[in-house]
Amino acid sequence: MIRRTVLQLLATVAAVGAPGLAHAAERVEDRNTRIVRSWYEDVLGKGDLNKGAALLTPNFIEHGPATAGGVAGFLAWAAKQDLAKKPIKLQILHTIAQGDVVAIFLRSDFAGEGEVGYMDFWRVTPAGKLAERWAFREKAPDPKTLLHTNGFITVPQPTDRNKIGKEEARNLAGALGWFYDVLGKGDIEHSSMVQQASYIQHARGVATGNAGFREWAKKRDLANNPFKITTLMTVAEGDYIVTLGVGDIGDRQVAMPDWIRMKDGKLQEHWGLVEIIPTGAALPHRNGFLGGLKPVR
Repeated sequence: MIRRTVLQLLATVAAVGAPGLAHAAERVEDRNTRIVRSWYEDVLGKGDLNKGAALLTPNFIEHGPATAGGVAGFLAWAAKQDLAKKPIKLQILHTIAQGDVVAIFLRSDFAGEGEVGYMDFWRVTPAGKLAERWAFREKAPDPKTLLHTNGFITVPQPTDRNKIGKEEARNLAGALGWFYDVLGKGDIEHSSMVQQASYIQHARGVATGNAGFREWAKKRDLANNPFKITTLMTVAEGDYIVTLGVGDIGDRQVAMPDWIRMKDGKLQEHWGLVEIIPTGAALPHRNGFLGGLKPVR
């Protein structure tokens, strides 16, 4: 009788779920993603300042150009924006997480500003508090200026959860090979080794497909004028790799967050933002726009 009762209880839990057990089994990456999404959905999206203050660590480190650090910095910014009465609606396009880092891809389309893409990186503590953020944005270009018809800011397809924990090492090697060997060394021939022939490009300035990339690379003379790129952060989850790099475009230093969908270890789809790095008085803190980050390799 006791054994039957226990089995019935376990069957009931499996059928309807038990909050405590479900939460205990939650991956840390899924928990962290849920916390970061709450920042955009509840704090910014609903103007819940109390929740915002509760989610942040007291010494929260902000690297973006909008607010100062700490809970006090957030509350001061929220008061200036009148966030409680005028919440900010951002569309969450995709998220991936690895360990204590969550990367989130968003868009906005406010009157007078046009479409803007955002890629933010958050560090979450073991206790589930938001400890640090690096934030990047770029205004969408006129579609007519793109060298493809795929759109600049679109919704990535969902992460293939069957590949989580299985694909990351190979995908990361392929993505870094793209940045360091193809773009960083100008090895155009190597592009076919790390990029699918049907590669889908969303970023500005580059054509779609491996053939399109090769044509663009030859016109640019990439072999003799490779990019100077340093990767500072990577986030890998299943079939997605997100990187944060820094490089030079002309005489300007820029931050380059890239959102990449991989297939069989090769780049299948790519979204990329470029933002000129602000310095000094342009930042309301002393944390540095890319502070705390070191080259991946």
